[in-house]
Amino acid sequence: MHATQLGNAVSGLWEAAIDATQWSDALARLGVAGGAAGACIISQRPQVGVIVNKDLAEPFDLYFKEGWHRLDLRKRGISRLMQGEVLTDADVVTPGDIAASPFYGDFLPRVGLSWWMGIGFKTADSFYGLTLQRGGRQDQFTPEEKIKYSSIRPALSQLGRLLDVTEKSIIGTTLSALERLSHAAICLDRNGKVIGINPSAVRILHQPLTAANRKRPATIL
Repeated sequence: MHATQLGNAVSGLWEAAIDATQWSDALARLGVAGGAAGACIISQRPQVGVIVNKDLAEPFDLYFKEGWHRLDLRKRGISRLMQGEVLTDADVVTPGDIAASPFYGDFLPRVGLSWWMGIGFKTADSFYGLTLQRGGRQDQFTPEEKIKYSSIRPALSQLGRLLDVTEKSIIGTTLSALERLSHAAICLDRNGKVIGINPSAVRILHQPLTAANRKRPATIL
């Protein structure tokens, strides 16, 4: 993995944050730069969700549809990813864990994947995770590769801020469009906090808003 190739791949992510049609190619290039089958960006914000290159679309669809995300032992590293660490399988699971895990023994081989690297990056408003997924015949990520990926954390933080701005722009555009249709609309975050409201909704509401179910993700009503 050359530093120039990695830097160019990260620049491609910034372009994709502005033009969503470029996400698949940008994530695929990042995967190639890291010697992986592909890459994905994961966010708790529904407007971002999970973004993958097209070659990983089916595995990720099955990952959620079949409930494998509940059996994924790599979730142990979430708190460390939120602190900005770069993690691999070796940081969160033991050989014994892998041998006993249906996630490693069944799911990953079935979808042609094997090893993983993740790096977390935060903004003032959000937490994101960038992960690389290696194919079934590829080796585990090395400590040296972890060091190289640590070097792109500042660039990823800039990407996160760009994603935040893009999301807010989408919310504003949607609320404005619904206003033009004379529909009242409110956008809530995952904690039930109002993060967007159009004038029609303001005219209807005469008391503070609370969410009846704070477990629900952000929704345009």
